[in-house]
Amino acid sequence: MVRNLSNQRFGVQLLCFIGFWQVLGLLLISFVSIIVIYLFTHQASFDILKNIDENNVTAINIFKTILPFQTILYFGLPAILFAFFAYKNSVQYIGLRPIKNNSHLLLGIFAIITGLYFVGLLAQWNKMIPMPHSWVEMENKAAILTKVLLKMNNVGSLMLMIFIVGLLPAICEELLFRGCMQNILIQQLGKKNALVAILITAIIFGLIHEQMQTLLPRIFLGTVLGLLYYYSNSIYTSITAHFVNNALQVVVAYFASHKNINPKYSEDMHVPLIYGLISGVICLGIILVIYKSKQEYIIYTTESLTQPEKTENQTNIQTKAADFQKQVEAYQQAAPSMTETARAAKEQELTKLRDDLQKYEQDAQTSYQRKLQELLEPVQTKVINAINAVAAENNYTHIFAETAGQAPILLYTKEEDKFTELVLTKLGIKIPEKPAQNALAPVEAGRADALCHLFGISARRRVAGQNVC
Repeated sequence: MVRNLSNQRFGVQLLCFIGFWQVLGLLLISFVSIIVIYLFTHQASFDILKNIDENNVTAINIFKTILPFQTILYFGLPAILFAFFAYKNSVQYIGLRPIKNNSHLLLGIFAIITGLYFVGLLAQWNKMIPMPHSWVEMENKAAILTKVLLKMNNVGSLMLMIFIVGLLPAICEELLFRGCMQNILIQQLGKKNALVAILITAIIFGLIHEQMQTLLPRIFLGTVLGLLYYYSNSIYTSITAHFVNNALQVVVAYFASHKNINPKYSEDMHVPLIYGLISGVICLGIILVIYKSKQEYIIYTTESLTQPEKTENQTNIQTKAADFQKQVEAYQQAAPSMTETARAAKEQELTKLRDDLQKYEQDAQTSYQRKLQELLEPVQTKVINAINAVAAENNYTHIFAETAGQAPILLYTKEEDKFTELVLTKLGIKIPEKPAQNALAPVEAGRADALCHLFGISARRRVAGQNVC
């Protein structure tokens, strides 16, 4: 199986993702749910889960047993399987990269905590939105399930709920939504529209929970988590922040029920507008700090990144070559006893195999070069943009890359500096007309070739009418 969807169309990637998530995930959770229900009731029916209340101990136990399986099988496992079967470097793709800046982790936690007042304000606004009666009934059922789930009698049950409600959803949901869905959308929309991809993912994240009265808070939470993941370049940051958010809710529910606090205090508590807005501004400000301090690390060289594909191609070529050689040797041994027609047919077959092998080698080399270019292009673009920015900030007129044993390559020149035209005019040569867009073609052509020599750049700046190094 060729584990590479990066070059496939958006529709193909999306279809594969939905297949793992909505098809495989739902099938697995349905199967496990039936088994759990049968073990408790000796019946394979979901009717017992339709009307869960505090007095139905059996239904409560079934629900608590199914919930962790649901989280793993519906969110976590589909994300892992999709990444594994679709991409060669699945671990890197899904965001399981080390946190290079530990401050990002702490800032992510701080962002979630400081944003709680704004979340409460959004919840108040959300409740003002008129909803159909069916949605209200669904919300009431969800409220009952939440109340039953968060009924904790001791510290042991608190720890269990922190694991089931806090940790498992944080890991599994982040792998699915941020690790897979957000990556797919960013790849389709481009990094320039990364915020749009993050917002779309957050909206889907909110809708999938099927609780419309808390839709706005969940969209905000999903957006914050998406930004944390994108700017920190590690899904561990969003997982940690997600866990802190969930665990805080569990802990608050525990103390509300054991310290003589009104269990509905959070629903009745009014968040002043100014507090909520300040909370939101601080939360987004922390995200901005992460953005400003983010660093993009090149973890692997282009050689190491392309090594799996290169190794696979070499292995396939060696296998095909060995098979071809065996057939040639077999033909050489059998040729004396073969008829003229049989020899001609076999020689024609071997010729075709040789041509196919040569074509495969050429295609493999082309594919490898295309992959290498795909890896280099974003780096080249980023470096060129940085060169242009530095030149503009420092009023450089020209920037050269010094290459060993070769003439320096021009990386940058001001568009208005047309020295070639001045020289030609001085020599009395008529300047040929050419499209304006081609005026900088030689500069652009030389940039990519010189990027690997950037540590030897020299810059010339015009000072008092003279060029000085």
